[in-house]
Amino acid sequence: MKRISVIFFCLFLLSACKEQVNEKSPANAAIKTIDMKVCELYNPIDSAIQHAKIIPLQTDSIALMGYIDRIEMDEQYIFILDVNNNFFIYRTNGEFVAKIAASGRGPKDITRLRNFYIDPYKKQICIFDDIRQSIFKYDYEGKFINRVPCKEPICNSVLEMQMLSENEILLTLSYDPEITSSYTLIDVKNYTLKTNLLTYPYHWKTYCKDGNFPKQCRHWSGHYAVHLLSDTLYKYENRQFMPWLAFQSDRKPFSGLKPKTVKDYGDMVSYAYSYKLSTGIKKIIMTDSIGYTDFFYDGNNNHVFWNLNTFKTVYAPLLGDYPNALKDFNVCNATKDYFVGFILPSQINLEAIQKDCSAEVVEKLSRVNIDDNPILVLYPISF
Repeated sequence: MKRISVIFFCLFLLSACKEQVNEKSPANAAIKTIDMKVCELYNPIDSAIQHAKIIPLQTDSIALMGYIDRIEMDEQYIFILDVNNNFFIYRTNGEFVAKIAASGRGPKDITRLRNFYIDPYKKQICIFDDIRQSIFKYDYEGKFINRVPCKEPICNSVLEMQMLSENEILLTLSYDPEITSSYTLIDVKNYTLKTNLLTYPYHWKTYCKDGNFPKQCRHWSGHYAVHLLSDTLYKYENRQFMPWLAFQSDRKPFSGLKPKTVKDYGDMVSYAYSYKLSTGIKKIIMTDSIGYTDFFYDGNNNHVFWNLNTFKTVYAPLLGDYPNALKDFNVCNATKDYFVGFILPSQINLEAIQKDCSAEVVEKLSRVNIDDNPILVLYPISF
């Protein structure tokens, strides 16, 4: 009888652990957990802006961009996609190098720039044209190299492309009726589908253009990803994404809808809000030492930072109403030591910024004109 009780108790603990992180992988016993209820309420952005670096992006009649959609960085180059689907190349000092945009129907012309990825192995920019069903390849200076057919239908639903390895691209997917997973692997050699990763138990009836879409993150320690309304971060191991870090909040985790066929992603979000469930992690960005996400807790969307070595975690409300635009932390990516965000010239409030920033930052921002391109801000957050 005693032996039966021990077995029952062990099974109970195992079940409780699975319910806690809302996943069913056998690897969950090894995942780390961050309990938001015991995290420190502290904003490291306040101290980081004292040492922030500013990169004004050169502006002229050719290099005139709209609101920034995506930023990728190399040791010597900055690659930017704006909301108008124009691709810009800058040096890390803000000097303009080249612009790539839709230009026509010639053999070397892009008709519509749908997405891109950076190939750090060959030092190439690879741009997907969904009308011509091709990948256009350029060197880091914007010089055309060649055009490769890419007729894999899944690429038409791509939100983000990143290289997972020298031979594979990881695609982040939208919520289309034909989509069954958050991500899929594509073979670099012939751009054909290999494997779906983090699959859905749902079938979408309609396309959803708005929502908390999946995000992926490259890092020296591996490749990480966010899943559908999940409180868990995943790490790519053994050719699949495994649960790596679970966040616990003051809300129950989302555990699914019935029936399994839903109209669109908005139905699921409405359900989660109606029953006060967690809507999951929205992004993941990492420097070498600090991880970042935004996460709903204690009635607010919050900046959440954690030390990748100690897992000490701090959070601060993402309010967006600071008089100093640098504190809005509109972060898009990270380098080894810095989180990379941007501000618009119209957001610059020199009087407020002078109270918090170095003389060098203030001097650079004082030379920005209202019609200039966005300004990159590099935040050295650590704790």
